[in-house]
Amino acid sequence: MPLEILQRAVCYGTYVEDESFARCSRCKCAHYCSADEQKRRWKAHKATCREPEWQRIAALSAAAAFEELEPALRTPGHNTAALLERVCDAIRAGGARKQVEGLNLESAAARLRSWARVGQGAELAADDLAPYYERLWQSPGMPQFLFLSDWRSLGFRTPQDAAAQPPIGSEQSGSEVSLWPIGFLVRSCVWGTLPENQTEDGVGTVRDAYFARGALRRLCQVTGDLALKASVGAAFAPVPGLFGSVAKQKPQWMCEHLGDNVIPAVIEWLDVPSAFDAFRTLANSSDACAVYPNLSEQARLSIISSCRNVSIPNLSPDSSNASKFDEAKQLGHGILRSALGDLQQSGLPLLQKAVEGAVTALTAPGGLAGVEARVFFAFLVDRLQKGDLDAALHEYAEMEMNHPWDLKDLATKALPREDLQEWLEALEQFRQYEVSRGGSGS
Repeated sequence: MPLEILQRAVCYGTYVEDESFARCSRCKCAHYCSADEQKRRWKAHKATCREPEWQRIAALSAAAAFEELEPALRTPGHNTAALLERVCDAIRAGGARKQVEGLNLESAAARLRSWARVGQGAELAADDLAPYYERLWQSPGMPQFLFLSDWRSLGFRTPQDAAAQPPIGSEQSGSEVSLWPIGFLVRSCVWGTLPENQTEDGVGTVRDAYFARGALRRLCQVTGDLALKASVGAAFAPVPGLFGSVAKQKPQWMCEHLGDNVIPAVIEWLDVPSAFDAFRTLANSSDACAVYPNLSEQARLSIISSCRNVSIPNLSPDSSNASKFDEAKQLGHGILRSALGDLQQSGLPLLQKAVEGAVTALTAPGGLAGVEARVFFAFLVDRLQKGDLDAALHEYAEMEMNHPWDLKDLATKALPREDLQEWLEALEQFRQYEVSRGGSGS
């Protein structure tokens, strides 16, 4: 029973983990990075400050724990986080099964989703739910549950690269486990009338609260963890709308998390209007420009690679959408330029290191995406010694879309043998597709 994770040394004000933090002597769960931080949070924490009933909750069946959970969420108390972890652990262990320990997983998932959707009526003009959210964030074990609990389904927990692994069979337990925490994190960030559509739960007024910033940080961490994000699945649906709200109202908050794979994730959601707005904000933000030089080389390369030829998923690039596709591509190129920085001082040396394999190209290296990124970096290194960046980007987009075989010489020089073989196989598949459409394939 993984309830001990709820006692790890996470500060209940900054949500940073450090074994040196002082622990609350009463509940034995809350930790604080300083005495001042503890004083600031005591008013909210004292309402639930009591040690959870660890042994009793561990002995409960999943069904019994679930029945206790609803009132514990309605009025947060000292057992709320422990009950959540007990239920989520049972769902994770259930895998593809329909029922575990007397708990119907389909019904449980639906109820968890509804419990996470805490909203308020349209007639209210103030954020009257902030005290509820703060009390729940300060309840024993809750920050640990939100930041440290493993929400991945079993299919994403393999010794191999989990990001490349599909769920086992029809297992959706990762999504079911994540319905409450993801929904709660989203609604911790914004307040206002609860939308009819759950995918729009992130649309609202962004709270100016310490726990809202913590919730955004956790969601950005999930975004950057490819295995966890894939396992979370449909539970992640409200996040694009939230990123749009934050980017519009507090762009500096989003810029603080550019190193967490936020830009590549937003690009995946460009068919969602709020995500497109977030992408536009990040491309035009002076705050973002100030952040890029301080990112890790890996994070910068991930951003550069994702912005090389931006498209819009689930949208046809016909004449009615041409202007939107053009804007997306130009915004991507603007971000790419900013992430490259000064070409001679940092840009070209960084690209050269990536080509040589000294630094990986993506957050989760490997697979065709990483190989294609490396070819792109090799192309830029070659062309930027002869011309300007805009011309190079235009030329690459044309070659990648219509004449990828023209990149073969560069790929041969840049890629190790096994990666080159993978790239050549993908190239052959493209050639055959072109021939099937009546093209020359050469």
